[in-house]
Amino acid sequence: MTEDRLLTETEAAHMLGLKPETLRHWRSTGAPHQPTPIRIGRSVRYRLSTLTAWMDELEATVAA
Repeated sequence: MTEDRLLTETEAAHMLGLKPETLRHWRSTGAPHQPTPIRIGRSVRYRLSTLTAWMDELEATVAA
């Protein structure tokens, strides 16, 4: 089984080239086409595989 690392909001934002505030804004406004976060108590995490799939989807949309 491959480990699917959970990233903090800051790590996810860095990976995507965004500010953490952007991810927070997307979550609070329910923006469409955002990577799906995971809540663990009051913490927010993002699966590495979810971020990778989301970026692949964006890339496919731009290439089409």
